[in-house]
Amino acid sequence: MNEYMSSPQTKWGNPSFTDIFPIDSNPNYKQQYYDTPLSSKGLSQVTELNNYVSNMEDGKIILDELDLIVVSPLTRTLQTMELGLMPYLRHSRRRRRRRHTRTNADSNDCTTEKKKMPEIVALPLAAERLYLVSDIGSSVSDLKQQFPYVNFDEMEMNKNSNDAADAADDDDDDDDEWWFTTKSEGQFNSILKKINNNNNNDNNNKVILNQNENENDPPSIQTHANYVPIMKQSDYIEWRPHGQGQSYACAGEPDFIFNQRMELLYDWLQRRSEQNICLICHWGVIRWLVGKEFENCEVQVYDFESIQRQPSKL
Repeated sequence: MNEYMSSPQTKWGNPSFTDIFPIDSNPNYKQQYYDTPLSSKGLSQVTELNNYVSNMEDGKIILDELDLIVVSPLTRTLQTMELGLMPYLRHSRRRRRRRHTRTNADSNDCTTEKKKMPEIVALPLAAERLYLVSDIGSSVSDLKQQFPYVNFDEMEMNKNSNDAADAADDDDDDDDEWWFTTKSEGQFNSILKKINNNNNNDNNNKVILNQNENENDPPSIQTHANYVPIMKQSDYIEWRPHGQGQSYACAGEPDFIFNQRMELLYDWLQRRSEQNICLICHWGVIRWLVGKEFENCEVQVYDFESIQRQPSKL
């Protein structure tokens, strides 16, 4: 999608910009533009990332110390993790395992520590702010088939919300939605009622209407344990470039909802007991957390104490 937008006639924000593509013009447009996979340029950048972590001493040190990998559930970030980091991690763990086995065979007193592969958690909170159709995700069931070694439990926690959405509008296309969406007022109220009934005895998952700091912000739905970014269609106000012929395939995630989601991401990371966490995410998420614009596949190390629970400024 980014390469599509890089050409002068399709640059983001230009008059007549669109991310709506007729099916008859490109039968594979969904595979190409919805939850866009890495392009040839992206694959080349991931290869450079793998070379860095596999051959550079500082890259090896970073990965060898990891306790947890947190990745956005969008396909391009999962591919970045799989192709950029996993080859070295698997090779490193096999090498450690062989060394551990040899040490056990040579000595009854084994002092070699066997380093486990860090858990990999797909976290919807870490997804990119939904700007365009390329930021609409894939279903959990599809992602599990593609990345069976990834822990998708955090996404399963959203399943009650999606079941409620299905019951409200009886639309199979809503199954497994974990990204920002808008609903009719009837659907919104039905979802809220159904989820609260389902979670009546579970304080960790109880769904509430947001108490927004700005009283002009419309209500949306969130949970304590995860985020269900849904708002009423009638409350949605277009914030992306518009008025000059621009058209969009989906509603864009409003700033106040994105900010709430980033605060929940911060809280989720803060609660973790692991010491060294790798977060594989997106330009907008990184910019909010640390106030820096990263290049694709750029690697940086931060102390969590240096990150604040508010949008960072460049």
